[in-house]
Amino acid sequence: MILRVIVAMLFLAGISEPCRASNTELGKLRRNQKIGRLTVLNLYADSKGIIVGAKLEDLSGAPVYLFQIETVPQAFMWVDAPAVSDQGIAHSLEHLLAGKGTKGRYLNLLKGMRLSQSTAATTDDFNLYSFSSGTGVKGFFDQFHAWLEALYSPDFSDLEAEREFFHFGVSSEDSKSTKSLIEEGSVYNEMQTAPGRYDYYFGLNKQILGENSPFAYNIGGAPDAMRDVTPANIRKFYRQHYTISSTTGFILALDPKEDAGNFLQQISDELDQFAGARASARKDSSAELPKYPIQPTMSKEIQFYLFPGNSISDPGEIRFGWKSASAKSQLDIKLLQLFFHALGDGEQSVLHKSLVDSAERKRESSAVSIESTIFLQNSPFYPVEFVGLSGIPGAQLTKSTAEQLRRAIVMKI
Repeated sequence: MILRVIVAMLFLAGISEPCRASNTELGKLRRNQKIGRLTVLNLYADSKGIIVGAKLEDLSGAPVYLFQIETVPQAFMWVDAPAVSDQGIAHSLEHLLAGKGTKGRYLNLLKGMRLSQSTAATTDDFNLYSFSSGTGVKGFFDQFHAWLEALYSPDFSDLEAEREFFHFGVSSEDSKSTKSLIEEGSVYNEMQTAPGRYDYYFGLNKQILGENSPFAYNIGGAPDAMRDVTPANIRKFYRQHYTISSTTGFILALDPKEDAGNFLQQISDELDQFAGARASARKDSSAELPKYPIQPTMSKEIQFYLFPGNSISDPGEIRFGWKSASAKSQLDIKLLQLFFHALGDGEQSVLHKSLVDSAERKRESSAVSIESTIFLQNSPFYPVEFVGLSGIPGAQLTKSTAEQLRRAIVMKI
């Protein structure tokens, strides 16, 4: 599952007057103002200059964003959980924390009782959890507390960890009830639906970002690697990453009619119960540095990765990428995004007309679609560019074909 949260606001600078925490309007907050254990860092305004959001920081270093929107109270929470292998341990915690143990089961029971919705997912290098309250602010805080309990003080058992992630089960093969061992586990079975399907994606990431980059591993897990994971491995990974700190964060939404000051004070009180004893030291690093070191390989050799299909004529994928280069400003990034959108993203792009559109293309590629991506997850100052072609039959995916397409793209640029 991949979920993106994009918040586009105008930054309002130059606010420094002190103000009490009991104000009901975000516009009355001031930079560096304290609300419990939270400190106001920035305020955000809409196109009319009305303050509609605020960024605060918890004592632990965790960022807390609050936006006043006409909606039910809701929260989006994330935990940095970078993969160091294809074992899918972060994925296991998505399942275990949000649904296992007494606290996980209570969390799900409470969701139904409060007429609410929730989501948990694993993507890129983090786990995410979100929920909305169907019974107002009171119901929101009932669930917020339950979520913090489940995420930062879980009580799932080793047996639950094995059964949810990977274990051997017993199956009856025929009417005589002959028993046989089978591989089971909710997480394992989920990843068995398309084993190897995205090896090409992570393979190119290894070449561009480095062998040990978290983005070079399948954070969801690869079946062959998942079999060796034990509950002890899962608990060790949990202790390393699940602390309220600068590597975790919260985005909150509240109706403008509600008292923002009191809401933030309650958020502070809740965090105080879980961030104190286990809070890790804040990492002091430049925002302009990559999140993880970039160590590309020197090779430009074309690599092939197989994945299951009905036949060798089934559609395949080709993915091209460029090594990361430093961007000097956000304007550079925007221009880069516009350039690649025009170059190879969708039916109106230059490469679609020359490589995909059967009526206009100058060479037969058999591709049915093209897309481009500017990868910014590792750093907004070190973008990585990708162009992908889809639909080419596997039997036609040869080194010669890929090389011809690579030359065509470079020439078009």
